[in-house]
Amino acid sequence: DALPILSVACLSFTRVLGLFICCVFLLVGGDRQRVGSTRVDSSIQKHASSWQCFVLCASSARRPNVLLQFEDFSNNHCFDLLEKYRRRLLCFNDDIQGTGGVALAGLLGALRLTDGALGEQRIVFLGAGSAAIGIADMIAAGMRAERGMSAAEARKRFWLIDSQGLVTQQR
Repeated sequence: DALPILSVACLSFTRVLGLFICCVFLLVGGDRQRVGSTRVDSSIQKHASSWQCFVLCASSARRPNVLLQFEDFSNNHCFDLLEKYRRRLLCFNDDIQGTGGVALAGLLGALRLTDGALGEQRIVFLGAGSAAIGIADMIAAGMRAERGMSAAEARKRFWLIDSQGLVTQQR
């Protein structure tokens, strides 16, 4: 059974606040299959040149306002893709950064009501996927900004628990 690997699924144009916006959705994988299965993971590697071509075109000097959003990539790829392209063009991963920003905003709002300080919190995450790691990264950045603490100091305030128990550096 054939699997469409990289294809333009939709191209739409719209104006938002006077800006002309073009949305291009690139699909990797097929129906009812999340990116992250072995079959699709190998396809991403196999078609890396297609990704590279798209990013180079999108980040050309003639397109300085391009924003690339990565959505629903597995942990095997989401952090690497974001790191690889973040210096070439404006990009973000909604699961990592979007969820992290919303969670940090909620936590800061709650702390304002309770007169708490972000840098004094200890946080346990049930789950260790891209969203949980993104939330932890965003809260750690908030702790560093609020208290001037190092990244290592901030990380000591988090515990991530997944289906196999406490996540440590050994696993």
